[in-house]
Amino acid sequence: MRDAFSQAHDENRKALEIPEGRTVFLNYGIGNRRKGLHLVIRAMLASSDNSRMLLLCAGQTKNDSEITNALEQLKRRGTAPVLNRFVSDTEEKLCFCASDVVLLPYVKHFGSSGVVSVSTVAGKMVIVSDEGLIARRVREHKLGWLFASGNVRALKERMEQTTSLPLQDRPRFQESALEYSRTCSRNAHAKSRIHSHLAVFAVCSLLFEPLFFALLSLFPDVLGFPLRSNNQQFYPVKSLRAI
Repeated sequence: MRDAFSQAHDENRKALEIPEGRTVFLNYGIGNRRKGLHLVIRAMLASSDNSRMLLLCAGQTKNDSEITNALEQLKRRGTAPVLNRFVSDTEEKLCFCASDVVLLPYVKHFGSSGVVSVSTVAGKMVIVSDEGLIARRVREHKLGWLFASGNVRALKERMEQTTSLPLQDRPRFQESALEYSRTCSRNAHAKSRIHSHLAVFAVCSLLFEPLFFALLSLFPDVLGFPLRSNNQQFYPVKSLRAI
């Protein structure tokens, strides 16, 4: 899957008409307040570093006048190309390859996120809210930075900090992201194999259990004691279904 995101960085930026010398922050997915797009926009508008920052907004934006008007304002500044639609698989790869950082400023979101998975496969660092499962994974695996959930100023500072990050420090986030994605792939493969083996075992137990006990009834001496006691039949071996 990593090969899908190995396209040339500059070529993808040209395809999206992104000027050179910008740190590109990707906000990917449905644009609404629960996903924190309004926080990103406010951070961009409040930043004094807009000459180096660019917000790539990909995904259908919900009808929200503040978000819509602010995105138009950023577009006029030349700091926010917007793909306001359901993006195709090709466009998704294009956006992740062209970006430097993926933003997940989710509000009161405590579950996981497919965007994190795609980000790690693409080798991109992330900036996420400091709550829930996503924050824990980012912290433990050093996938990027956290900011105080819902705090525009804290998000702005993290974005500006990323823009000022020395070039020699950026590869460590990419390495951590790729290592995490490889670990997830290995774990998923191992779980898949275990589930396959369990399924085979279950089928075999259903097919061969009657035959197993039929053979025992024909050859009781194999067990060393009879299968009948006081004219009552019993099974000395636990049913495979109960294992």
